[in-house]
Amino acid sequence: EFWNTGTQPANVTSIKIVDSAGNTVTQAITPVLVRGGEKVSGTIILSTALNAGETYVVYAEYTSGGKTASTSPVQLTVSP
Repeated sequence: EFWNTGTQPANVTSIKIVDSAGNTVTQAITPVLVRGGEKVSGTIILSTALNAGETYVVYAEYTSGGKTASTSPVQLTVSP
C-alpha cells in the first residue's frame, strides 16, 4: 500500500529490496499514481525470489514535481 501524505501527486516507479548483505534489487513497476492525501494498494509480483526467514529492507522510488525521491524504508521478514 502506498500512502501519499503530501499534497502533490506522486508516481511510484520502482521498489528497492535490500538484503542483509547490502545487496539491492530494483523491481521496476508500471507507474502507480498516488494523489496527495490518497492511499493506493495493489499487488506487485517480484522477478527475484526472496529467502524464507530472511529480513529485508524495502522502499519505493517515486517522482513528484519533476524530482525523484524515495519513501522511508520498511523492514520485513519473509515467512517460512
